[in-house]
Amino acid sequence: MSFFDKIISQVFGNHEVNSALPLIEEEIKRNEAYKSAYFRWVNEGKYRWLTQKIYQGYELKKKNETADLQIHILKSSGANGFAVTYSLLMDEKEMQYLFDLLRDKVLNMGYKLYNSNRRIFDRAQYVETIEKHYLKPPTPKIEPQNENQADTRQLFDQRYGNILIEYISIDEKPSFLRLMTHYYSDFIYSPVLSFDKLMDELLD
Repeated sequence: MSFFDKIISQVFGNHEVNSALPLIEEEIKRNEAYKSAYFRWVNEGKYRWLTQKIYQGYELKKKNETADLQIHILKSSGANGFAVTYSLLMDEKEMQYLFDLLRDKVLNMGYKLYNSNRRIFDRAQYVETIEKHYLKPPTPKIEPQNENQADTRQLFDQRYGNILIEYISIDEKPSFLRLMTHYYSDFIYSPVLSFDKLMDELLD
């Protein structure tokens, strides 16, 4: 019996599991071994090849050209984003390290971590784990640029909008990483900054 089979048996007994509801939902807490390995990965610059490959892939994807990594561009009303599928070019832990690295880079931009959690789902044929970092800008009020404008309302500076970073694994194996920005078009918010500029800041 696998680890997740034991969890399901202990929690639900013989009752049918609802795959839409998480078996486990908890705050993300990294152990010391993970923290040490992640620190070395960042401090020794081992992440650079991966962020460069993703950036190159993102630029090529915009031109409908192929890249070494499978990159997806996500765009809808009020949202922009990208996703990268796990590749054998990566070490198995690197996608999870990248997940935390993007969080740290967004924090360094002045964002605040709103929540950080892990949810585990039984999908009948596999077990899906979704780790999530959700960050929000401080949204200070900004003065209108032109003092002669008739409209002198102060706006909330939304910068790139709220940022959601997700790392998805299947049966404890890395699957893909997704980053999404969600922004407001309401008149009380400043115009959202370019998603391409965010990619420059995160992956350069």
